[in-house]
Amino acid sequence: MRLYIPVERPRHALVIYLLSLVPFVVLALHQWDYLPRLTDGDFAQYILHAKAIVEGRRYTDTGYIFTPLTFLIGPKAQPPGLPLLLAPFVAIFGTNLIALKSVVVLSAIAFVLIAANYFGRRESLWTGAAVALLTSLSLQTQYATISVIADLPFAAACWWLISLADREGAWTGYRAAVVTILGGVAVAFRVAGAAAGLAVLLFALLRPHAQKRAASLPLVLWSLGGLVVVVLFGEFIPFARQVLLLPEADFFNRVADFALHAKEAVLYAMLYPFGGDRPNDIYHLLCLVPMTIGGVHFLVRYRRTFAWCFTLSYMLMLSLAPVQEARYIWPLYPVLAYALVDGLEILVRWLRFLPGVATRAPAVAFGTFALLAVMSTWHAFRLPAPPSLLGNPDVQSLFAWLDTEKQHTPQRVVFINPRVLALETGIPAMAPIFAREQRVLAEFNKHGITAVIVGDVGTGEVADSVMRKVIADAPDRFTPVYRNPTFEVYRYAVRAVDRPNAK
Repeated sequence: MRLYIPVERPRHALVIYLLSLVPFVVLALHQWDYLPRLTDGDFAQYILHAKAIVEGRRYTDTGYIFTPLTFLIGPKAQPPGLPLLLAPFVAIFGTNLIALKSVVVLSAIAFVLIAANYFGRRESLWTGAAVALLTSLSLQTQYATISVIADLPFAAACWWLISLADREGAWTGYRAAVVTILGGVAVAFRVAGAAAGLAVLLFALLRPHAQKRAASLPLVLWSLGGLVVVVLFGEFIPFARQVLLLPEADFFNRVADFALHAKEAVLYAMLYPFGGDRPNDIYHLLCLVPMTIGGVHFLVRYRRTFAWCFTLSYMLMLSLAPVQEARYIWPLYPVLAYALVDGLEILVRWLRFLPGVATRAPAVAFGTFALLAVMSTWHAFRLPAPPSLLGNPDVQSLFAWLDTEKQHTPQRVVFINPRVLALETGIPAMAPIFAREQRVLAEFNKHGITAVIVGDVGTGEVADSVMRKVIADAPDRFTPVYRNPTFEVYRYAVRAVDRPNAK
């Protein structure tokens, strides 16, 4: 039994979907020269990996000095999907952030168009257009494209996979093989793509008996491939150690943390069409009604689809993840957008005293959200650029001094955002360490650290205080060599007894 009626692509669908992206494009162009935010660091590591590929060096030869004592700063290596996508652009434009952002913008457009087409074919042209409008604009009001990150290419790969898996017709070996490849592509962008494996398992269980074997094939191939990857490259898989410690994890705290970030993501999915907090709060409260109705309708109407299976599997994976951010919800934004739009359509259809309006529910819903999108774009357009590390004058002065110093003496430093420093200066860098003094000094010695930079711009007060205490407790090891209003640089001296070859 079909749970929805698949239809051919509506006429002029691509044109309408592209027109729905106008608010996103306007905002993306306005924010094009914005620098990554203060806390952003993943973008630098992706670019460093791409640079290593282009220059023929080892993939992990990035200048980022990984230490397990600060695993939340970043893993030893990022998945290779985005670096491989960036490599041709790095070969042509170098590490120019303005040029590399085009990869993220194009990925966002692909993601939105695939999702809009998915719902447009199954519902209506205007439903698909509203999904495109809400998804794209809610992303850009969060500055989604000002940094070079893997979330948007990952989301595009996921929805390509969903669209293929839910295409009309019986599952065949060919479709299973292509689904397997697309699942591998998703994992190559973000490890969270492993949720597709659980989704395939759930999806296979819901298939008719004759299709279970073909639908299960991707899971078998992913399991074999995953085993090979873990054996060969396990030490490079982001947060692999934390995953292995799941049995010891505090699940209540993880789920609570997920709920907190999910709430933020959901509010952005509804847009912020007003200038004040109170009007937006009232608006969001009202939006919960149609979104809840549409969400329940999605769970019933789309059950047994791969979109349904992926949504549940991905949410489960996120709820258990050791690290949480609102942007991890982005691949589910088309589902949230559909829930909001579909819920409003259902409410409009209930207006039996206005039959002319009820019969045009999809167009009415699109028109409503188009107006809200214009208002949201206007308010987002007026907001100042978010604070950035690279735009900070004291950071610029510090990096300029380091550039001069490295001409005379090789440098290996400790800094609050080591990946950005390594990208901008070419100097290997490690994050501040959370440990006792002797453990910290041993880690410095192990990695050949020559200088420690203390100072904070609002991102790592605790880490900075730990480093300052180490310096204060071992004054014979640290000599001040540079200072500006925010940062101080201390030259680190390794004692002879601490050298690896010392007797």
